Amino acid sequence: MYGITVTYARNANWEAELKLSMVHLELASCTRWAVIQLANAHGLQITDLEVLVAGRFSDEELVASRAKWEAQVQAQISSRRPNRNDQCPCLSGKKFKICHGQR
Repeated sequence: MYGITVTYARNANWEAELKLSMVHLELASCTRWAVIQLANAHGLQITDLEVLVAGRFSDEELVASRAKWEAQVQAQISSRRPNRNDQCPCLSGKKFKICHGQR
């Protein structure tokens, strides 16, 4: 299974986007994740493309990105609490009631 992120992020934000995409890769049980950087100027000009695979970043490098992802999931849950049988917003593929709904 593959995933994709499309972003306008640059410099340090690009690196942060790569790490956040790596967290997505782990949570969605993907084998690869493509991260596409677009130019801010006109249209859909691609300026960079990276394909992430497991092991690209160490666990220590991903700590902040995992915390950011968990904060985003909690914000989604508190703003619009999913029904018990809805898919969990964390991308685990599990039902909410057996994932973040147990907390």
